[in-house]
Amino acid sequence: MRPKLELLEQELVERIVAGAYELLWDPGVLVYREGALKLLAEGGAIVDFEKKIAKIPQNMIEEALKTAPASVDIYDLKGEVCLRLGQDNVYFYPGATALHLIDRVTDKYRLPVTEDLVRFIQVVEGLPQIDAQAGALLCTDVPKMVSDSYRYYLMLLYGTKPLCGGAFSIEG
Repeated sequence: MRPKLELLEQELVERIVAGAYELLWDPGVLVYREGALKLLAEGGAIVDFEKKIAKIPQNMIEEALKTAPASVDIYDLKGEVCLRLGQDNVYFYPGATALHLIDRVTDKYRLPVTEDLVRFIQVVEGLPQIDAQAGALLCTDVPKMVSDSYRYYLMLLYGTKPLCGGAFSIEG
């Protein structure tokens, strides 16, 4: 038996879930894909195709959740299962994307560049306590339009751990 960390009381969890059901119904969800709106409508959602809003009823959500797997396996770049999301498992990755840093040599506050992210990726790779990579620095020595893709490219090039994170733009 392993210890389980519970940060929220069950009553609060239930209130959060109830609030989510409420929001998915009113105001609903903005969905840009026509095909997705049609699927939601066929499944029982009230859809305003002009406004692209789907109001999803609680019973539809509950039925969908019954079909979801209890866990999802995440693979590393070697093709091996390294994380199993679900079943109360807890994993760690290096937080959000830093827009600035303190230079390790000069001790000065500055914008991150490629060399900084490569070094960061290498550190994360060497830490067994960290389970996944995150593009934790935004490289300013590449065009902004490709900066998100570039972060992921570097993580794939220099790392093997699974990737997590987001993007700052559609283009990037």
